[in-house]
Amino acid sequence: MAVLSAGIIIPVLKEEGTLQTDFGRDIIGIALAGELLSLAVLTGIDVYHVHGLTLMAALEGVKLLLLLGISALFLRVLYIIAWWNPERVEKVMESEDPVEEGLRAVISIAFAGALLAYGSGVEPILGSFMAGLIFSTVFKSKGRFEEKINALGFGFFIPFFFIGVGADFDITLLTSLQGIAFSAFLAAMVFVSNIFPLFFGRFLKRTMLESVGMSLLLSAPLSLIVVAGTIGKKMDMISAEMAGSLILAAIFSGVLYPLLFRIIGRRVTAAAEKKAAQA
Repeated sequence: MAVLSAGIIIPVLKEEGTLQTDFGRDIIGIALAGELLSLAVLTGIDVYHVHGLTLMAALEGVKLLLLLGISALFLRVLYIIAWWNPERVEKVMESEDPVEEGLRAVISIAFAGALLAYGSGVEPILGSFMAGLIFSTVFKSKGRFEEKINALGFGFFIPFFFIGVGADFDITLLTSLQGIAFSAFLAAMVFVSNIFPLFFGRFLKRTMLESVGMSLLLSAPLSLIVVAGTIGKKMDMISAEMAGSLILAAIFSGVLYPLLFRIIGRRVTAAAEKKAAQA
């Protein structure tokens, strides 16, 4: 249950107007680092499940490192191209571009990353994530274009993924009090696994209220819990019932914890505004 994902976090922070604050950036930084680590761990589990502790598993590890190396090289090439052709980059990032070259480029990069990851024997979602990381690093100032990417991702691609997940979901789980209780327990464990900001908040110069808010919002990794459950079911590591419980727990977490964060977030914002007024 100790997985992190920025899928829900970014829209919530944007709605609350805290995305560009130091508080929001701290949450995003932790979420993105945790998402990358979670995807890497899932990939490692996948490799171990298929090959065990064998030479082939080591070869798959080398492939993963090679994928990272190729991504870093691609990042460097893109950075040089962007540095030498700033006017071209500006055109791609224009909000009124009638042919949407930027969106077409990022979709192509995402599919290329997934294809490269698939060819390397790792989860395609990891390749797409790396592609997004590369794009974000190269194009520092995205402005309106970033909103278009988010709209395309959250409004088009992610719903297709959840349609497939919903088609495989056992609806009888919702009629079982035992199943609902177990899913609620799993949702509680998600929060327990993300309470580290309560202990390390002072190192980030955060108040206790801010630390609680961080823990709550980080406990809503809806998409990655579903991905973990789907992968686990595909590899026969967990039963279909357990995968269904994970999906239901992800829904509980994705609804409850952002709601609680909004309540705390408004108090944090009010306290910050009061402090600024006194200064």
